[in-house]
Amino acid sequence: MAGVFYLSILLISIAFAVVVVYIAVVLYRISKMLKSVETTIGKTEEEVEAMMPHIKETINQADAMLEDASSKLKATDDVFEAIGDVGTSVNNVNQWLEANHKNMTNDEMNEKTKPFMEGLKWSEAAVLLYSKWKQPKSNLPAERPERALIKQTRKEG
Repeated sequence: MAGVFYLSILLISIAFAVVVVYIAVVLYRISKMLKSVETTIGKTEEEVEAMMPHIKETINQADAMLEDASSKLKATDDVFEAIGDVGTSVNNVNQWLEANHKNMTNDEMNEKTKPFMEGLKWSEAAVLLYSKWKQPKSNLPAERPERALIKQTRKEG
């Protein structure tokens, strides 16, 4: 009976030793994997730190481009408002003409609409002058902001 007892203890201790060896192997592999992960994270961190100045520069350039586009869009607001006003005026003239055209001859109609036509011509001239006045004074290629941005970055293409 004592032999069976000692044999059972021997089998249990062998099983325990196998489990310990298996756990040791697994822990060793996990340790190697964690060292590899640590190395990879270190390299990635260095690469990200090296890219940060370029990313900041790109963000600053995008911000400058957005501000430029926004200012240009704001400059066109007045033009579109003037165009809307001209459209309203033309619509009003058209309604007046439809109402009064039946009672007049073509010569009378031309004489009555002459001030409106002159007003339209002068408003078109005013819009043209305003757009010319809003343009930069110097359009030399070296002084245009788009060209200056390209020269600063040297990243054409």
